[in-house]
Amino acid sequence: MNNFCVKCEEILKGRYCDNCGYCVDSSSFKNIVAILSTTILPLDGTYSVKTSSEVPDIVGILHYIGHPSTKEIVENLGAVKADTNLFQGLGIGESALAFSIKQGQSSRKTEGFTVHQDTSLDILDCRIITRID
Repeated sequence: MNNFCVKCEEILKGRYCDNCGYCVDSSSFKNIVAILSTTILPLDGTYSVKTSSEVPDIVGILHYIGHPSTKEIVENLGAVKADTNLFQGLGIGESALAFSIKQGQSSRKTEGFTVHQDTSLDILDCRIITRID
């Protein structure tokens, strides 16, 4: 399980947040249940979305990514391909990570799609999506 501070949403390396100094307990951790290639919100609700400066440990987490080079990146980081690319959504209190191509780096504007675009961690944003209610 990957843990994030409930106050500032930075990745936790222990019980205290290095970013804001907040002391957390295990009930404050956010549970990452999916890896995505974009911010996908198929269920109505209130969500928090924040870009992370670090890529957390994603070993063993299911991914729903079809984009070839982004898929290769997350699998090299330990994510496991889900049986389908259709993400069903987050439950309340659950989080997902979206590895999306940074604004201005996508070939979608000029080519209309990104499937043939090579990606790297340098051009991907890691965004934490958490369903609040």
